[in-house]
Amino acid sequence: MGDFLYICKMKDLTEYIDLILQDLKIPLTVSFMNETYFIVFNIKDLRYDNEIVRNIIKGEVDNIINRYIPEGTINYLINISVS
Repeated sequence: MGDFLYICKMKDLTEYIDLILQDLKIPLTVSFMNETYFIVFNIKDLRYDNEIVRNIIKGEVDNIINRYIPEGTINYLINISVS
């Protein structure tokens, strides 16, 4: 919890969020605008373009973020782009 108290003093957690989500091994970008973090996954395989996979990825992101940052502390939106 001590690490989180240090992180809370930071104004922008984009690099931290990017770092903790690297374990997913999916290319992503994180940006911050109007008190909300936007997490965009860029998947290049059409096999992953279905609702089941999208829900699994979103669930994993929620689990990872809530493991390192207490739930409800930050606002974030997840977008999965398949090309």
